[in-house]
Amino acid sequence: MTYVERRIRYPAQSRSLGTTGILKINFIVDKTGKAKISHICGDGLDGYFDLVVWEIVEQMPRWKPGTKERQPVEVNYYLSVAFDLK
Repeated sequence: MTYVERRIRYPAQSRSLGTTGILKINFIVDKTGKAKISHICGDGLDGYFDLVVWEIVEQMPRWKPGTKERQPVEVNYYLSVAFDLK
């Protein structure tokens, strides 16, 4: 997802603590195309990472909604973001 890659920033507080890990995000694209966070899970990560990713997903431009039988439907998406200090 280049949109996320271009906007992701390592939280300064987490960088200074040397925190690394993978953040797993579940978000829904609703019938209108708006992306909304459903669940965030970060193995060993602090809340600063959640805030960074939450803002990015909430500010995404509208998606083309999924369809079923030509009607718009909600679609679940899963995304993993690795935070590494290398």
